[in-house]
Amino acid sequence: MVNVWYPVDPEEAEGKVKEHYPSELGEAISLVFGLPKQLFSHVTEIPTHVVDGAKLSAAEASYPVLLFSPGIRSTRFQSMTAIEELVSHGYIVVGMDHPYTSAKVTFPDGHSVFYEPDPEFDTSAELYEYNVTGVGIRAADASFVLDTLTEWNAQDPNGLFQGRLDLDRTGIFGHSYGGATTAEALAQDKRFKAGVSLEGGFWGEVAYTGLQQPFMYMMSGGTAQSLDPVQNIDITRSYVRAFFDQYLNNKPQSLLDGPSADSPEVKFDQEYTRKRM
Repeated sequence: MVNVWYPVDPEEAEGKVKEHYPSELGEAISLVFGLPKQLFSHVTEIPTHVVDGAKLSAAEASYPVLLFSPGIRSTRFQSMTAIEELVSHGYIVVGMDHPYTSAKVTFPDGHSVFYEPDPEFDTSAELYEYNVTGVGIRAADASFVLDTLTEWNAQDPNGLFQGRLDLDRTGIFGHSYGGATTAEALAQDKRFKAGVSLEGGFWGEVAYTGLQQPFMYMMSGGTAQSLDPVQNIDITRSYVRAFFDQYLNNKPQSLLDGPSADSPEVKFDQEYTRKRM
């Protein structure tokens, strides 16, 4: 249901087998695009930079924490490039799947629940209210996970994270429905200090109250349509990390000041951009 990715010292990872993407990722891609899952069976052959069972790095006394919420029909493994970027620069990232809106969620007792398609609605107002409810449930999931992390920070049964989570520097990010989850979690739970929405909507409390915390919205637009995947990935992981470095770690980032020669595709919407330290 949840993965925790965290920084480890290089010598801790040395000699350990790197994990590959799980089959759940291929199944989720199949579900999102409506294509046979056999076309994506190769994902289990792709290695990540993740090893299992290594000790948390001793480089820092404690680490900032980010929650990640995937898109609808998707999986917490969908944005591993951004997750690995963040973890390799000193963040603990907690990926969450959400029952009935993620592709598949397996509970501790072994039983699984799968994505349930939206029912048909006669009016857009009914669909809107349905999404308000769905995103509200996901935001509650995020708060529950943060409650659990708070317990672990006080007393972790496994001793791995006790006293090592800097929960004063907690953020959240997500894609699509996970981006909507991010915005609503920020509105409902002020323990989240900053958030990034990758192409998410705005349903629920956030649509009426707005946000007090730093918040960045990214829309891929023509960059994704150009089928230039390496640059698209580099932009996403670079700007997401720069945002959290600035607003959780108090490290000013020139990347957020305006146009960049390395990423000419990135344009700041002047009507909505209000930058603050």
